[in-house]
Amino acid sequence: MRFNRALPGAALTVWLAAGPAGICQQGQPGTVVPDEPAAVMGTAVDSVTGVPLPKARVSMSRTGRGDRRTYSATTGASGQFTFRDVEPGNYHLSAQKNRYATAVYGEKRPGDGGTTLSAGAGEALDGLLLKLSPAAVVTGRVIDEDGEPVAYAQVMALKYRYRQGRRELAPSGGSASTNDLGEYRMFGIPAGEYYIAAATQRFGPRRRMAAPAETDRTRPTLYYPGMIDPSQAAPVRLQPGQEQPGVDFRLMSVAAGSVSGMVAMADGTVLPRGASVFLLPKNRPYAVGGARRGASLNRETGEFEIAGVLPGSYDLFAFSRGRDRLFGRQSVEVGEDSVDGIVVPLRPGLTQSGLIEFEGEPPPDFDIGGVRVRMTGANVLWGGGSSQTGEDGTFAVDTLAPGMYRITLSGLPASAYLKAATAGDRDVLSGGLDLNYGAAADLKLTVSLKGGSISGLLTDEDGNPSQASTVLLIPEESKRQRQDLFRRLAADQYGRFSAEGLAPGKYELFAFEYIEPGAHYDPAFLEPLENAAEKVTIEEGSREAVDLEVIPAAAEGA
Repeated sequence: MRFNRALPGAALTVWLAAGPAGICQQGQPGTVVPDEPAAVMGTAVDSVTGVPLPKARVSMSRTGRGDRRTYSATTGASGQFTFRDVEPGNYHLSAQKNRYATAVYGEKRPGDGGTTLSAGAGEALDGLLLKLSPAAVVTGRVIDEDGEPVAYAQVMALKYRYRQGRRELAPSGGSASTNDLGEYRMFGIPAGEYYIAAATQRFGPRRRMAAPAETDRTRPTLYYPGMIDPSQAAPVRLQPGQEQPGVDFRLMSVAAGSVSGMVAMADGTVLPRGASVFLLPKNRPYAVGGARRGASLNRETGEFEIAGVLPGSYDLFAFSRGRDRLFGRQSVEVGEDSVDGIVVPLRPGLTQSGLIEFEGEPPPDFDIGGVRVRMTGANVLWGGGSSQTGEDGTFAVDTLAPGMYRITLSGLPASAYLKAATAGDRDVLSGGLDLNYGAAADLKLTVSLKGGSISGLLTDEDGNPSQASTVLLIPEESKRQRQDLFRRLAADQYGRFSAEGLAPGKYELFAFEYIEPGAHYDPAFLEPLENAAEKVTIEEGSREAVDLEVIPAAAEGA
């Protein structure tokens, strides 16, 4: 049985097959064998000219819980690619090629996530188009205060991104180092709006970079067209394939202080080899360039000095990368004068133990040993840790730095959700797990198998199915400190979306043609859109169906 189905943005031919050769079994027209593999075929083309692109690397990566398998192929002379024997499921389809930005099937702009490709049992998805946009290039020169070229300076393309609900500049698009003439060429950049920054690196491949002669001065990171404050930077807008010359920097030397002190083992023993110390602007663990400053430690005395520090609020981190990781952290306020006498005690990383219990009986084929417990730090530089669960449901996440953590689970059955998390008599699911003063009592994580589900269809203003759109499931305001309750869902090629394993509660649903990743954690972003939300209540085991009209990109200011 063969039929054609028209899809937005792609010509797609679908075969439903039950037999090995793709023919329905006799006497059962239209029957599909559940285990019959799928096939995916298409062409990679230049998004500007439409010319087919040979030698592009195409990948299909499975989405959702559980199996993360990936299929790979290289396009032929006519730009065509084929995947056969594909396990049925949902996938992201992407392609890479030199001098082109990475393309994701169905994306309307770089970084929007694209469309989830749904490959059903026995389906052959044909006629897919992967449109690769020619990458942009930025060139320029970095010189010092006297007009001399600066070698080994680092130049970065940055974008504003949301991190933990805050919008800040982060590396995105590429980086390059200057040569002996101070010249750089940053390539492979997707089209878009960027902020370009230049920072001096302490060491080049063979030699130490020249520093200002005075020890009380430093060269800060500069943001084009030469600003120290990133809020005063001018954006550089790049079109597909554009080469933008003349993004030049003249470094400057400014007055700076220093931070000095001592790192010491909390138990009084000798510092281990490999111990390090560095300074980061407070609440900016991803600070770029010269905003992050480190220093060598005297292993015998633990003494250190970090020069070239601009006034501001900082976190001073010390750590050891050995088998038993050690951590230390102190807050530092730097004004016009240097700060001396800071003591940072190093302590072993923490180990947090616990047990997972299920309400009800898991599916017969479920292996609890495949569940992973993740602890993600809020403003913890090292990001947290994870542990695989034992067959008895126990786990132990080790080498955790002091801080606040959120708990999430992966590898659960599709219908499951984390219902409760307690440490002794304390609820740590809503408020987070506080490890600032040592490990907590053993955790008890309760998992329910009766999560709710939701599904629906996205349509545009004309009522047509909308692919490459994003659905946000936002918990009620009183629960928005729990990021595990937020869901970001991508529609498939037919405009359909679905989610399982939802915790009971009240939610708001939004559908966007485009939304910046992470924006949904920002209350200021959501507030003006409240009237466009579709309200839904999820109960244990409930199955809700909601169709949504997509908010156009222009309406959300993207």
